[in-house]
Amino acid sequence: MSFLHIRKIITSLAVVVCTVVFVYTFSTPARAQGLLSFGGLVVASFYCNGTDNYLLTVIGPSGGLYVYDPKTPQAFSSHNLGIGTGMWVLGLYTPITFGCQIDAAPVRVVVPSLGIISPTVGTSPTF
Repeated sequence: MSFLHIRKIITSLAVVVCTVVFVYTFSTPARAQGLLSFGGLVVASFYCNGTDNYLLTVIGPSGGLYVYDPKTPQAFSSHNLGIGTGMWVLGLYTPITFGCQIDAAPVRVVVPSLGIISPTVGTSPTF
């Protein structure tokens, strides 16, 4: 591995850790079972290479870290969930704290989340 590749991995992990600390400091984790509602502005989207999904940072009325699996939900409207930031989302999620897994050889880092987005979620156009 080159120095730049290692530096990129360390920088990415630092961003994820800072995001987790920020979100969990200013949000209340879900404690109920079943589908819960969420919504807000997507300010960060991070690809989880260990689990082949995305970790979305949502701020707003029901903000937090949510896992989006592009193979599972059917996004409505702009069909751009997970590929960028600046869109508003509204939908349901299941409280599961497994989070996303990031392969950073030789270890796998697990970033916890509030839950995984259900099969139905709406998005706005990206600005």
